[in-house]
Order: sequence, then C-alpha cells, then structure tokens
Amino acid sequence: MTNQNFITIFLILFIFICQESCSSTPSSENPFPEFHIKGSNPYYIGKQVGENARDMIREFVSEYKPLKDKLIPWYNKNQDLYNKFLVANTDYFPNYMSELVGLSDGTDIPFYQIMLLTMEAEINLIIRGETNENENGVADNNKNFVGYKGCSDVHVNSDEFIGFGHNEDGNPYVKNTSFLIYVDQTFKKSGGEDTTFKYFTYVYPGVIWGVAFGCNNHKICYSCNEIFPKKIQVGQLKLFLQRSMIDVTSIEDAIEVLQNVTAASAFSANIGDLVKKETVNIEVSTEGINVKRIEPNEHYFHFNMFRRMDVAQFDDTSSIERLKRADAMTPPTSMKQIAQILGDHTNTDWPIYRNANPPDVGMETLTTALMDLNNEKCSMYSGNPYTDFDNPWKVIDLKTVFDD
Repeated sequence: MTNQNFITIFLILFIFICQESCSSTPSSENPFPEFHIKGSNPYYIGKQVGENARDMIREFVSEYKPLKDKLIPWYNKNQDLYNKFLVANTDYFPNYMSELVGLSDGTDIPFYQIMLLTMEAEINLIIRGETNENENGVADNNKNFVGYKGCSDVHVNSDEFIGFGHNEDGNPYVKNTSFLIYVDQTFKKSGGEDTTFKYFTYVYPGVIWGVAFGCNNHKICYSCNEIFPKKIQVGQLKLFLQRSMIDVTSIEDAIEVLQNVTAASAFSANIGDLVKKETVNIEVSTEGINVKRIEPNEHYFHFNMFRRMDVAQFDDTSSIERLKRADAMTPPTSMKQIAQILGDHTNTDWPIYRNANPPDVGMETLTTALMDLNNEKCSMYSGNPYTDFDNPWKVIDLKTVFDD
C-alpha cells in the first residue's frame, strides 16, 4: 500500500456515513449566489456545499493557473511534506477535514487538489522563499513576494457606533465564483456535548469555508486578514484555523481555541460579540497569539501585516500604504465613516479599496461587510461601500436570520 493510499484511508475513517435531509436554496438576485444547507454530519455538509456550488467551483479550478503551474508541481515533488500537513490537520480538525473530503466528492475534484488550494498560503511561503527545512518541516523564507489574498479591517468603539468593517480583497478570478452559505449544523464539541451552530459565511471556491467573514447564532461575527510571515512550520493550516472561528461562542472561546494550536503560518482574526458589544483583533503566528481589545472611544486598523507581534514578516507595500492613508483620514466614529475609509482610493497606486491595477496587481476588493453590533446587522456591498453606502446589495438582520 502506498503512503498516499494509507493517508486516504486514514481520512475516510473520520467520515461517519449517515443519511439525513439537506436542503439548498440558491438565489439568482444577488451578485453572489446563496445556498442554505442543513445537516449534522460534516462530510454531508461539505458534500452539499460542493454539489450546490459545483459549476462555480469547477469553473474556478479549471481556470486557476496557480493550481496547475505551481501547486500541483509542488505536490508532485513534496508528497512527504504534504502528507505531514495532511496528518497534522486531520488529527486536530477531523470534522473540518471531513467537510473538505465531502467538498471534493460533491464537486468531483480530486481531494489532493482541494487540499492544495486550502494550503496555498503555506505552499506560497515554501515556494517563494529560500527554505531550510528541519525534521519538523520548519522553513525560514527570505525572499520578498506578493501574497495571494489581502483584506482591510476598521474597528470602532464610540458612543455612536460599535462594530467593524471588512474589505474582502482577493484574486479577481474568484469574484464570479464565490458565494454565501447558510448552514444549520449540530455536532459534538471537544467536551462531547451536542452543539447547534447556525452560521453564514462568504466562501471562496474550492477551499474550506471561513476564510473571509461571517456570523453565527451565538452572536459572534468575524473576519480574517492575511499576514505573510517568514517562518512556517508543520501544524494547523491558516484556513482551518480561520474555519474554526465560525464555531466559537464568545471572544474568550476564540482566544482559547487559538492559544492551543500549532499554527502553520499566520493571520489575524477580527471578532465581534453582539451581546457584549465588544470587538477584538487577534494576531496569530507560529510564536503564539496577541489580543488587542478595542476600548471605548477607540478605533483600530488592521491590514496584511503584524502590527503588535515581533515576528519576522515579508514587507507588504500595500498594507504599509493602506495603513498610512487610513491614519491620515478623520478618525472614524460611525459606520459611514468606516465605509469612507474602506472605500478610499486617494492613493491611486495603493488604494484601500483595491482594483487590481498596477502596481497593486492581483488584488481586487471583492465585497465589503459592515458589522453593526449596536443594531445587530451585517450590510454587504459588491461595489464601493462609501459611494454605495445607502444601497448595500444585502442587509442581514442578525437578530432574526438564524430563527427556525
């Protein structure tokens, strides 16, 4: 039996086959299709996501050149390292891995390709840098490079407004193939008790969901920022850690989850608690985490770089320039002022609202989400959130969206 066959069988052991009803309801009225899914088994949740978004995901995978030109060649030369990441994440997140296997089956895309897309950030760090691997798969990278994903976040805690806004910046390839999912799922948490999670999240095609933004029925909203560290290690993949933020019940729960992992690379999580009216930014790295609580009468920006942790990282010109521009603008105290910052393109070379034009090539603002903790609403924009402020493409009432 080959090592790869052993890994595949190992994965399948985590899939508990059970028949249950799942439903989906796509909407053609919004710029991003929506699918409603109900179930308890992680494999079938993933399979339903794959089946409903099958055409979009297959279109993306067929056209996404980095998969064929970079990720698959890397896989062919580095299957031992790939398998180390696979086992580390299957051991720690068996339910999420089952979702990924279901996604593969629902789309008829080979599992290893889905896995490669899910670990693309880590592979980028390995490929683009000079590596010096030890027996644990640790790699130190020294060459500058442009990441494959961005994002901007603005937090505000004022008398007028508490919440945060998020620009989801990514490869323009995904703009027409990304979508929203609404999931109603019951599963066992680490303590063994049954827990019901209902959530919505913006989904990139072909990877585990949770890498962008969303909210759950435990009154928690989140978004994520890419960071480009110079050190990676075999451990829990960034996208799996971001997926885990959908399943937290409080800010303290999120902190505990991220404190107890071996992060393979880095990112930052923006978490908002609708009950406590509190937001935090959590920087995550191979060295641990750092938590920034947004205090009363305070605002805070986070882009694609560490702001508080002393961790070696690649310089990201866009993040440096976006932060410089945001700092120069009127300090935000309202949701509209958050939208003004996120929609700003005064710096035409390195705008906050990104358009993939040189020199900021490859990054476009795909959508914007404004999380209003006071009124428990999430407003989404497919165009500039400031100029379109009064015309979001969707407003989700977080008080009622998860009602049966």
